[in-house]
Amino acid sequence: MVGLQTAPLLPPLLRAPSGTTAYVTEHGPLIRLGLPHPPAHRVTAPPGTLLLLVTDGFIERRHVDLQTSLESLAEVAGEGSADPEETCARLLDRLSPDGNDDVALMAVRLNPIPTD
Repeated sequence: MVGLQTAPLLPPLLRAPSGTTAYVTEHGPLIRLGLPHPPAHRVTAPPGTLLLLVTDGFIERRHVDLQTSLESLAEVAGEGSADPEETCARLLDRLSPDGNDDVALMAVRLNPIPTD
């Protein structure tokens, strides 16, 4: 289970070990807006799931609908290996940012917490 607190940017993307992808559209408190803080939203994901976070500068392109860019990100993230480094390299290779904005990309593999 993961607790999410987001900035008002792009939704986190989860890539299951099977390669299926889904955006987390529910969210917890928005960071830095000074609004009341509801509890963080919790998402259940199987071990080995990748949590992918990108800034808008990574996928936004002039003359390309944002939804189309989000679909491309999900499609490329679901291909090939689920290794975080390989996934980031694949995303950078296939969805190379246009260089007009700051870019951040992060992939984290979710593993179970030992209970001993």
